[in-house]
Amino acid sequence: MSREPSLRCVPAGVLANAYYEAGPVSGTPPILLHGFPYDAHAYDEVISKLVGSGYRVF
Repeated sequence: MSREPSLRCVPAGVLANAYYEAGPVSGTPPILLHGFPYDAHAYDEVISKLVGSGYRVF
């Protein structure tokens, strides 16, 4: 897996849930959740630091 986050999509009926994934497949996966009014981009700086430390981020 690349160090750069890639956008993934999971179909869920009439909706599609999107998420970013980055880091090595064998990395420990912390999960970063957000709530209103934030979106996934609230973690852009954190993701690069976690991936740089060997974590796999969703």
